[in-house]
Amino acid sequence: MAKKKKSKKKSTLAILKRIGFKQCAVYFMIPVVFIVLMLINATALYKTTSENVVYKGNYRVSEFSDEFRKYLDGGENVVDNAMYKTENMIDNGYTSAEIEAYYQDMSRSLNKDMMDLSTGVYGYVHGRYLDGDGWVPDEDFDPTSRPWYKEALAAGGEITYCSPYIDEQTGDMTMTIARCLSDGESIVAIDLNMSGIQEKMESLNESGDDVTIMIIDEDGTVAAHTDDKEIGKNYKEVSEDDGRSIAKHLLSEKKENFKTVYHGRENAFFSRSIGGGWYAVSATDSMKVFYPIYIYVAFSIAIAALGIISILVVITKSALSRIDLEDFTTNLKSLSEVYLAIYKINLNKDSFEEISCKSEDLNAVIENVKAGASFTLKKAAEELSDSKSTEDLLNFVDLDTIDGRMRYVTSITTEFLTAQGTWCRGRFIEAKRESSGKLRSLMFVVESIDEEKKTRDNLLQLSETDEMTGLYNRSTGANKIRSALAKRTGGMLILFDIDDFRSINEKYGYVVGDSVITELGRCLKKAFSGNEIAVRLSGDEFAIFAPDVYTKEVAGHVINRLLGCLDDINVPELRRTERLIDISVGAAFYQPSDTYSYETLYKQADKSGYVSKKQAGTHITFYGDTISDY
Repeated sequence: MAKKKKSKKKSTLAILKRIGFKQCAVYFMIPVVFIVLMLINATALYKTTSENVVYKGNYRVSEFSDEFRKYLDGGENVVDNAMYKTENMIDNGYTSAEIEAYYQDMSRSLNKDMMDLSTGVYGYVHGRYLDGDGWVPDEDFDPTSRPWYKEALAAGGEITYCSPYIDEQTGDMTMTIARCLSDGESIVAIDLNMSGIQEKMESLNESGDDVTIMIIDEDGTVAAHTDDKEIGKNYKEVSEDDGRSIAKHLLSEKKENFKTVYHGRENAFFSRSIGGGWYAVSATDSMKVFYPIYIYVAFSIAIAALGIISILVVITKSALSRIDLEDFTTNLKSLSEVYLAIYKINLNKDSFEEISCKSEDLNAVIENVKAGASFTLKKAAEELSDSKSTEDLLNFVDLDTIDGRMRYVTSITTEFLTAQGTWCRGRFIEAKRESSGKLRSLMFVVESIDEEKKTRDNLLQLSETDEMTGLYNRSTGANKIRSALAKRTGGMLILFDIDDFRSINEKYGYVVGDSVITELGRCLKKAFSGNEIAVRLSGDEFAIFAPDVYTKEVAGHVINRLLGCLDDINVPELRRTERLIDISVGAAFYQPSDTYSYETLYKQADKSGYVSKKQAGTHITFYGDTISDY
């Protein structure tokens, strides 16, 4: 490669020598001066026009993103209010009919305030579909199979913006905003009609403005457009010329400003994230805006001799190529300082080229294998990764599936543990694609992330545990128990607190009280270090979930370990006064065949605990049974 560049440079110098440098300079001077003056003028004009395009594009996209944000904010407020009110009604024992009546009142108010932009609030509560607009579904209607239910459930309590759709009755683009309640199965939602936004865009189109405006969601669906024929199209699925390039730049590459061909003409695009996975995008027809400048520049170039222009173009291209090559080499050197290894892979030839490699182990594998890229990467994955990461890493480096995995992205990554116990990140980066979109070549890089991984793991542990005891905190413990119940293994949930804990604080001081909590946490961690889940709920309240424990006979072993923790608590101030620590325990079993929620299981154990509190000393009450004294 280097030799070819060098010979080309010598050829150009040889031609210049034969012509004579002085003669060439004179020959070039007059047309060059003329062209330079023309280009300076054209550049100034181009700059002014470009600034105007940028200003207009940003202004339009900002204007419509703010307008659309108002729609989203209004819908979010409605859903949030409905969610909090519904949860309050559930907690206070309201029936489904009473909740539906609230939805109907709220929907009537919405139809008045939002000028028919919404048909009202609806949801899935108490295992029933509730509709605030009075719509009665067919008997076979299953709300849990609807996209709004599934997407809201998967979002885990966060506001969810479902993919927009065209309403079959009105023909208008409609979007759904939904949110899951804290019980993990109930959903509230609202549909928003986007006809108002669309009318604004169509009025812009009728005014003859050069700017095209569109609203696109993160799935690629066009929700609003100055051309109503584009509404409902998914730009990830259409042809490159019809919008797929927009989806690629906007959604995959996350570019705010870019140029691409749209409906046969190059456009300058400006985007703004609205939030909730929505983007406002403006497009300006570059050819239409810059056409007078193109004509001016073309005329300037046409008056110069083709021979001189050709020489200038050749020299300029050579210089630019040399600069690009030097920049590329510099960038590779910089990257080699960051990455353990960099390889360029040719997928058509199943070959790879080493750019740099600082890993002796990886070098050894590649030198010993001496095979194609696909086989070599798999061999390296098998030999250099820890057994816990081998399967995932093998799937990641599988070049037979790489084209499908990178169809809409420019890079993919994976993290893996090496045989030496350190963490690394592997990354495939798109290098070149064929005209069909198929990957032709890519870069494979490996970097060490051991410190980064350990820091992330430490932060995760801190976020999941109670600072005083080291046990799981309330939210993390509840999520882990829910996960265990979802696996249909079942088990026993124990809730307990320290009897008359307030008297310990009052008599011995809060420092001693904190010592009791800390010591109890230490004992629980030691006694339940297996597959049990030990949780500090709050204050002196604790919980233990023991998987696969379904009877009182088996539960006895768990209870004995819990009671042993009381004997192991070492707080000198209490021992000197022979103060005993008693606990009130409530327990409930969850059989593998049970299907009720964690909240129900919690209430069963909590109710049993209240029975134990009525007895003196340490007691345990099993849900549904009489008091058992231990």
